[in-house]
Amino acid sequence: MVEAVSKRIAFVCPGLGAIQNFRMLLAELVAKGHRAFVLSSELQKAEADELAKLGVEHAVVGAEDSGWKLLSDWKAVGAIRQQLTRWGADVAVASGGRTMIYGALAAKRAHIARTVVIVGALPEHRFTGTLAENEMPAWRYGQALRSADVALFHNGEDIALLKRLGIVPEGLPVSLTAGADVDLETYPVKPLPPITQGIGFLMVAGLDVRRGVEDYCAAASLLRQRSPNARFLLAALPDDDADAQTVDPALLASSGDIEFLGVLDDRAEADLLEQAHVFVYPARLAGMPQPVLNALATGRPIITSAVPGCREAVDDQVNGRLVPARDVEALAEAMGNFLRRPDRIPAMALASRAKAEQLASVTDVRFTVMEALALDDT
Repeated sequence: MVEAVSKRIAFVCPGLGAIQNFRMLLAELVAKGHRAFVLSSELQKAEADELAKLGVEHAVVGAEDSGWKLLSDWKAVGAIRQQLTRWGADVAVASGGRTMIYGALAAKRAHIARTVVIVGALPEHRFTGTLAENEMPAWRYGQALRSADVALFHNGEDIALLKRLGIVPEGLPVSLTAGADVDLETYPVKPLPPITQGIGFLMVAGLDVRRGVEDYCAAASLLRQRSPNARFLLAALPDDDADAQTVDPALLASSGDIEFLGVLDDRAEADLLEQAHVFVYPARLAGMPQPVLNALATGRPIITSAVPGCREAVDDQVNGRLVPARDVEALAEAMGNFLRRPDRIPAMALASRAKAEQLASVTDVRFTVMEALALDDT
């Protein structure tokens, strides 16, 4: 029998969220005898501690308290390349937007044997409008893809767009992955709170404005006077993009329309979901959000945007509602439907858990990424 060779796999992640997005994959790699390294522009102490418990090494690149916001593109690429070379990575996995691009270019310069890029949500305007400060132009994505050995996307529409723009190299292997695993064990079915105490809505998300936090707050404001007994809970998670434009937590804390619970450790989500009847996630950008999958597994009806990724989590009128992105009135109307018809919540809750089980059977992110790593071939 040929003994498996231990490989060194480096993950270049976009700021916070490394644990939430890659926890199970990192644990599997370590369990199989490989070494894993997380390189990020920002890392909270709790995440660093958990990485250490998993046996995963980590490092932070960038100016203190600013990630690589203050670094020029090539200085950021150079800093990542230096870390990859120092650690001796055999395989590099680069994810996100800006970070994916930096990571792929750095891996090429470091002569890493295999580079996997995980292309997250593209700019909201799909390269048809003015780029925000934290967004990158289409040609930069082309640079990253030309530096990669395989590319994973969260939805087919992004692949089609980049191919239409002519920036996906011919012959580059491309696959789809959900972007997040459905964790049915960590998030078992939870009983709904008594409806007699008022309907509870919950949003758990990073405070990146593209997550739709402002839309959720505006919808809560529209409904508050009509439904004084309803609860509108909002909990923040560490954002996975250190460069993103975010909502000021102080403004949320002073709002009279929502109950802002501050920044949570992602493991506290399961307990918080017990307080809610309906989960709301009105994102403006594409992608399959981990909090939505967690709410599905727990058995909560979902209200989310009809954007790629999010819409795959909801069968409209079966386990929740789909609404247009950036449409506060439509969001408020969907939430108001549950206030008017709370009797529909139990059946939709059961449908959400069934949806989670269905997704778990076809969206094994670990399997897809492990295949892309090709550890037996590098």
